[in-house]
Amino acid sequence: MESFKESLREVGREDDELTKILNDTYLKHRFEDIELYEDVIHVLNYLSERYTIGLLSNGNSYPEKCGLEGIFDFVVFSQDVGVEKPDKRIFEHAYSKFDYDGCQIVHVGDSIENDVIGGGRESVIEKPPQFITHLNQRFRKVTSWVKS
Repeated sequence: MESFKESLREVGREDDELTKILNDTYLKHRFEDIELYEDVIHVLNYLSERYTIGLLSNGNSYPEKCGLEGIFDFVVFSQDVGVEKPDKRIFEHAYSKFDYDGCQIVHVGDSIENDVIGGGRESVIEKPPQFITHLNQRFRKVTSWVKS
């Protein structure tokens, strides 16, 4: 909401009601227009039956708003921790949600800076996790890996 408020202020049109309308419209379309790749649910269900899986987000992914409710064992949002990826503290917070040996963690992300560099910093954990970065590739490729 603050972004809309600031934008309206910059153009000389401060208006709390318009700010709320813009924010509500953005949030409505932000979540109603999400289209998951066709294999996402299948892959996440498969993985969740075998592994502890979590969601670590800078705040733009709410699982219950895009058909992923109940799939993750834990969810960590940057706004709840007070820092964003790639800050190591958000990864430390996420890792504290479960018992692990650092080399048993696989992190999937779409940002080299935020996910791979941030999550792989040696100072985060003693044994840095292995990383798979899908870089916006379809989960269909992951499904063939999961089925093998």
